[in-house]
Amino acid sequence: MPLAPRLHRALDALAMWMEDRVPREPQPYRAGRPGPLDCWGDLGALPPPPAGPGSWSAPAPRGDVTRGDHMVVRWTAARGRSRGTLILVPPWKTRHAGLLRPWVRVATRAGWDAWLLTPPHHLERTAPGGRSGEAFVTADLANLQGVFEELVLGDLSRRADEG
Repeated sequence: MPLAPRLHRALDALAMWMEDRVPREPQPYRAGRPGPLDCWGDLGALPPPPAGPGSWSAPAPRGDVTRGDHMVVRWTAARGRSRGTLILVPPWKTRHAGLLRPWVRVATRAGWDAWLLTPPHHLERTAPGGRSGEAFVTADLANLQGVFEELVLGDLSRRADEG
């Protein structure tokens, strides 16, 4: 096996080992409502789309309005003629969007516009005092349903509407 895949596996194993040692409060289980996610209907009024490459933000349709939750997209234009758009979503526990720059570079050099999307509870959408990604996956299935509905309804469908 080449060195790069072994190095990546070793780094992943180290990261997971470190995460397993972070003390966390136990979370109670809470069932979600039965049925499909509630994110496939009418989007209603949407904010204006990004005017071009750069950072774009708009109020999240179902975000936590008490803390001003916003959808956030960082758009980097393709080098040369665009072949389309590639949506990048940061992995769990990523603390800075800059850590994804190598992926953005690969995408844009290959001719793709790269949209780095910030999911609910990640990066700048993390609650004060929280850790990026920590509240995304939880034993509170009602909350988890809401997070995925927000992600699909507000964030991903925004780009689909543009496409």
